[in-house]
Amino acid sequence: MSIIPGKEISKLIEEMDAKYDDQEVDHNEFNKFAYELAISLKEYEAKLKEEIKGHEMTLAYERRLFDTKMQSV
Repeated sequence: MSIIPGKEISKLIEEMDAKYDDQEVDHNEFNKFAYELAISLKEYEAKLKEEIKGHEMTLAYERRLFDTKMQSV
């Protein structure tokens, strides 16, 4: 099960939009938002890498099972 950052990112954007609806965004606030967005994406990338590694391990195991069954036939 993966955690897709779309909801978190949408939430950050909505909060930013609501907070600065008719105002200009403060440079520090924008940098804070950009940092939070980058962290969310970095966490997502780490989760994807974990998931890919898990799938690769499962695939390797299933290949070994298949090879063993084919050798016994």
